[in-house]
This record gives sequence, C-alpha cells and structure tokens, in this order.
Amino acid sequence: MLNPVIDASLEIASRPGFNPSAVAAVTLTGHPLLRQRTDRANVATGRESQVSAQHAIAIAFLRSQASLDEFNDAAVAETMRNGRPDIVFIDDASFDIAAVRMSVRMNDGAIHDTDIAAARGSPSNPLTDADLEQKLAMLSERVDFPHDIGPLVEGLWMLDTAPDAGVISRRASLTAA
Repeated sequence: MLNPVIDASLEIASRPGFNPSAVAAVTLTGHPLLRQRTDRANVATGRESQVSAQHAIAIAFLRSQASLDEFNDAAVAETMRNGRPDIVFIDDASFDIAAVRMSVRMNDGAIHDTDIAAARGSPSNPLTDADLEQKLAMLSERVDFPHDIGPLVEGLWMLDTAPDAGVISRRASLTAA
C-alpha cells in the first residue's frame, strides 16, 4: 500500500527547491485500504515504520530515497526528531491500490501535486531488468554475499528457458569458485 506513496514522495522531493522542513500538510487520495492500512502517525520502531504513511513520506522527503535503511529504528528516530507531516486521507474506491494522488501544501502556500497511476514494481508498472539486477546486487552486498553475482544473474535470466529450476543453484555455485 505504501509503494505509490513512496513514489509520489520521491518525485516531489526531487523537485528543484523543494524543502522538506517547509511542508505544512499532505493530502493523499487513494483506495480506502490506503488509509486503513497506513495511517500510523505514531510509529516508534523500524518494523512499525514499514506500514506508516507518515514515516514513509517524512523519510522520503528528508533523504530523497526509500531503501531498507529508511525503515529502520534510526530512520524512525530521525523522523520523530524532524517531524512527520500531518496527513489528510481521502478515500476513493475508484483508485487502484497501486495508485495515489498526493498534494503537498508548503508553509508559503505553494502546492506540489503528483499522481501515481501505478507504483513502481506493481503489475502494471513492473521493474525493469536493470532495476531487478541492481536490487539483487544491493541485497547481495547488504548480506555480505562474498561472491560475484554475475553467474547468479545469468541463471535467473535463463530460468524461463531452462529444463529445470536447478539452473539457479548451479549458477550460484559458480559464484563460489
């Protein structure tokens, strides 16, 4: 439910001159499940932050990114210290669960609007092959995978034409050589 919110937040945060400390309020229009599942203003842990629109927006605005490190205890402490935006949720059942309309009102009255029709990684807006390879590389590095992931990536891309799924483990074993 948060993916379109994160996409919208990152898009707005990337705008020239955007100042996260000057955000007065945020309005999110989306499927009713968005509010039901993510209206969590007072989260206090990284685990809880993974389902908080307030935290997700605040950290995306502050850091202009939304990786695993933006949803840990330190990031939660940062948004608690720097503040989280007030959010008004508008339920609209005509919205897909992978879509959102975000309107950000700044202290000076300026408005930043964006519409996300389909979150990155959703079925109607899938990640590119390059995105998937980059994500695998990032996750491999994060867990200190000590080998070249090239053969593993090759095995994954062969999966749909391979005679069996063992191609992945055989390729993965090449990385250990």
